[in-house]
Amino acid sequence: MKVVMKIKKGFIFVETAISIAIASILLFFSSFNLKNAIDLKSDILLDLSASELLSDIRLAQMKAMEEGRIYHIYLDSQKNCYRIYYFDNVDTKTYKYKKLADSIQYDKIHSTYEGNKISFNSRGKPLPYPCTISLKNDLGHYRKITISVGTDYVRVNDSS
Repeated sequence: MKVVMKIKKGFIFVETAISIAIASILLFFSSFNLKNAIDLKSDILLDLSASELLSDIRLAQMKAMEEGRIYHIYLDSQKNCYRIYYFDNVDTKTYKYKKLADSIQYDKIHSTYEGNKISFNSRGKPLPYPCTISLKNDLGHYRKITISVGTDYVRVNDSS
């Protein structure tokens, strides 16, 4: 006499419930980490933009002293860019043009420059003096670039 066992195909309810619970937990933690990664990327872009603008401000200041001419930095909030330039007789010469990342904007409310422009005279003194340029990202975090009174020291401040 042969005993024949029937093999059932498929999952029982408990196995299915446990699988769904594990998948839900994994999905929850992966979405949480993805949001943190996106926020971190936005903050890193803000830091990089502020550092590059800081470096370019120092460059314009140095070039003005080195060449004995006025250098300007034009901050264009409409096109989300800036341009370093000087006048050579009647021509305008662009020294550098930089487009900011799409998630970074100028924050005119917390900035103190006037007329979208900062200029450096042949002694490296900024006009307007002193001034602050504020950048902000999509998360609402700020970085302020400040040219200090008296020392012409340029630095970045965190302002989240």
